[in-house]
Amino acid sequence: MSPEDKPSKTEDRHETLRTIGRQGSRVSLAILLSRLFGFLRDMLIAERFGTGAMADLFYVAYRIPNMLRELFAEGALSSAFIPTLTRTLDREGRDEAERLYTGVFLLLTLILLPVILGGMLFAPEILSLLAPGWSIDPDRKDLGSLMIRIMFPFLYFISLSALIMGVYNAQKRFFLPAASPIAFSLALIAATLLPDSLLPGPPILRLALGVLAGGLSQWGVQWLLLGETAFISWMYFLWPRPGRTPGSGGSWHVFFPRWGDSGSPRGSSDRHPVRILSCHRNDRRPLLRHAL
Repeated sequence: MSPEDKPSKTEDRHETLRTIGRQGSRVSLAILLSRLFGFLRDMLIAERFGTGAMADLFYVAYRIPNMLRELFAEGALSSAFIPTLTRTLDREGRDEAERLYTGVFLLLTLILLPVILGGMLFAPEILSLLAPGWSIDPDRKDLGSLMIRIMFPFLYFISLSALIMGVYNAQKRFFLPAASPIAFSLALIAATLLPDSLLPGPPILRLALGVLAGGLSQWGVQWLLLGETAFISWMYFLWPRPGRTPGSGGSWHVFFPRWGDSGSPRGSSDRHPVRILSCHRNDRRPLLRHAL
């Protein structure tokens, strides 16, 4: 190594450290804002709906879509897709990265649509499985089934949000994905503050609609702000073999083992960008550590 190379490498190292510091401070700010809005959201929900029977019914109805979100979105998809997309973008270029993104998008859609349709179709059976005692009351069963049907499509939008988060991370853009849960919180805050006369039916239905709107908002904000770097070319929808590029095969090879692992205590950690109040039979207090 020549003496001239040493200053250059030192400068590169310093620039790398400065970049890490800038990105780290931005992500920290985004996480702080997300937690503050999440905390405000949880307080408003608790103040408006309390911990009565209707609130319990909402939490039960939300449990299955939320569990599937952890499996499909923040769990396996993030851990398998993001590093594969980053590697494909660096080594094979934008065109192959777009093909990989589109292939995973199509395959994820093919997987999720039957899951969502099945959840909506069998909503009464799901409610009976989660809360057998409530199935005795026809009105409560109908309301719980309706909320399940409203919230199940949330799974699709929040999974797309995780997919677009991979695009941002592959391009070393970290602030917006970290701040996007604010959109979810704002949607639930708006749903909580809506006047009772604005929507027909029980007020608790507004929370179910807020969850759906929040998932759509969290995905939509990231999608709209991708701008010219949007990682989807509609011509690739005609590509005959979705999910089979030099990179995507590796992505799904990693995806399925991690999908199964994401259901374990280690896989389903507390690092979830969306988690509203958790309500348990023996502890009905809001879990503020999940305010994000």
